[in-house]
Amino acid sequence: MWTIYSASAILRKNGRRRRMDRTEKIIQYLIDKYSPSVLISYGSFADGSANAGSDYDALLVYDGRECHDGSVIDGTPLDVFCYPAESFSGDYDPEKYLGVFDGKIIIDTDSIGQSIKNKVRSFIENAPKKDKDELRHEVEWCRKMLIRSGRNDAEGFFRWHWVLVDSLEIYFDIIGRYYYGPKKSLRYLGETDKNGLVLYEAAMREFMPEALEKWIAHLELIFNERYEK
Repeated sequence: MWTIYSASAILRKNGRRRRMDRTEKIIQYLIDKYSPSVLISYGSFADGSANAGSDYDALLVYDGRECHDGSVIDGTPLDVFCYPAESFSGDYDPEKYLGVFDGKIIIDTDSIGQSIKNKVRSFIENAPKKDKDELRHEVEWCRKMLIRSGRNDAEGFFRWHWVLVDSLEIYFDIIGRYYYGPKKSLRYLGETDKNGLVLYEAAMREFMPEALEKWIAHLELIFNERYEK
């Protein structure tokens, strides 16, 4: 049974009235404004890592048109995507809703929310992985970008930032894991490859050729260990 929040439920705990926390205020705002049939929270509020600077990410299904709500509630900016129910009837592209793969279902009156999560997870699990030649090409591209970034002009600086951004996703291609974006990926990198995270952070922070060289060498090492034995 899915939890459906109401004003009275939010304001009571163990039979005693209490003040709502910011998550409850946000949920109550969304209920009051949209009367959603589905509300899936994802990101930092869903996984418990939210801090003072976090925004509230959610997918919402309601009786209305597609829109985005960027309101600020109790000091927290929203990043809530609102969809009519017909967006999820028939065939639809689950890649558009990837954020909910590990989201927390708060409201799901017709099981549409669980169906969306299931379809997104199936898409991720069945996403094609790159073969050895494709991965080698990506690693070689990183090396070429390192060389070209040394031009010390606008194009060179652009390539520096380009390879830093794309190489994180390439790292996940190499290890055969789906890339969920920088936040989750950097957290996973820190949990499973602390040296890799140190090298990547140094390349981002120091803006020195030696630091970027060490990060790309790390990608080459992992590729060779996995595919060139």
